[in-house]
Amino acid sequence: MHQLQCFAAQASTRLAITVYLAAVHAEALSRGYNFDGSKVDRVRAVPGIDVTSGQVNCKWQHLLRRLAARSPLIFAKCGDLAHPRCHPVFRSRPGPASWERLSDGF
Repeated sequence: MHQLQCFAAQASTRLAITVYLAAVHAEALSRGYNFDGSKVDRVRAVPGIDVTSGQVNCKWQHLLRRLAARSPLIFAKCGDLAHPRCHPVFRSRPGPASWERLSDGF
């Protein structure tokens, strides 16, 4: 399944994306980045989106490979983290990766 399909499978795709972007906006502000929050709709409560632990690990390993190549200092800070926290809208459940290519060619 393609990553965007996890949002499309929700009862309200737009609301699920809004909740996702609201948390990205809050994190960006906490890091001092510019992020135009006026483009994010008003946030309401939504049920969490289930993702598999395999998918979280797949995305984490992909991020670590990119950080190792592009930002060794940040990689050094988080490279030993065994279990990263999911974005607040996602709930990690046991299971294999399902919507990502698992080769090194992504």
